[in-house]
Amino acid sequence: MYENIYPEKDELVYAKVVEIKDNNAYVSLCEYDNIHGMIYNKEITDKKCKSIRQFISIGKNEVLIVLNVNSNKGFIDLSKKRVSPDEIKECKKKYGKSKAVEGIVKLLSVHTKKTMEFLYKNIIWSLYKQYEHAYDAFQLYLNGDDTIFE
Repeated sequence: MYENIYPEKDELVYAKVVEIKDNNAYVSLCEYDNIHGMIYNKEITDKKCKSIRQFISIGKNEVLIVLNVNSNKGFIDLSKKRVSPDEIKECKKKYGKSKAVEGIVKLLSVHTKKTMEFLYKNIIWSLYKQYEHAYDAFQLYLNGDDTIFE
């Protein structure tokens, strides 16, 4: 969905828990082509617990913050406990916008016979640079601003 292959440090990400092993949780980052990241057990909660499964479960989507990215090794360290309720709300809103943009790009891909990658590279990522979110550019266009795609 985004131009960068990996998220940035301190970025909020939307992820799906895919495995719990050795008291650590492994996730796939929904917005970053499902690349994998890990939440160490100490980054899941500050509360005392017998099992982290009390606070995180396989198949559940979580909003996490990126602690560290090692793009050479493909390691992404994440935290659940450092994310505030307001940040969760904002990240879910951003993810919803991104899913809507992805749906629009899929439709454009079918109708224009261009790949989604081509459309992202040539249209969508430039919208992200000009506006807070590409979704916002589409909203402006729908409200009559024809200058968006000039």
